Amino acid sequence: MRRTVYLLVVLTLCLCGCYHVKLTEEKSATELMADGHDKFATRDYRSAITAFRRVTDWYPFSEHVPVAELKIADAYYKLRQYDQAASAYNEFANLHPRHSSTPFATYQVGRCFFDRMHTIDRDQANAEKALLAFKRFLNRHPDSEYADPASAHIKECQRRIAAHELL
Repeated sequence: MRRTVYLLVVLTLCLCGCYHVKLTEEKSATELMADGHDKFATRDYRSAITAFRRVTDWYPFSEHVPVAELKIADAYYKLRQYDQAASAYNEFANLHPRHSSTPFATYQVGRCFFDRMHTIDRDQANAEKALLAFKRFLNRHPDSEYADPASAHIKECQRRIAAHELL
């Protein structure tokens, strides 16, 4: 008898706990994209990443996925989390090689390394990675609107690497 009472008490507590669980309403891909864009516009990049990730996770075949993936990379870049940004830009370029934003994503990979370059008296590994990324960009997209800035960045990378070697 005692076991039955305990069992009933435990079951009652479990059911009462489940009763108060509030189910969240799922948003559509379009609503999530709007949320992500709003958060991005207000510089709440972490929340924007969360919204855009939900689009890519919940709606993997949506037409919004390429834009969401690119905005995730942009948000990481704005947060100055350059490793995650470079990885996300590379992933975007590899998954969507014919997308109109692929030249931008490829250029941004170089920018992720370029923005982390140090003074010439320190290690120039980021300058070397930026140089390779910008050269790869120019090989793939020589007619892009980002070709001129990439060429200027290449010259700056070469200048810094050469100056470092002269030290």
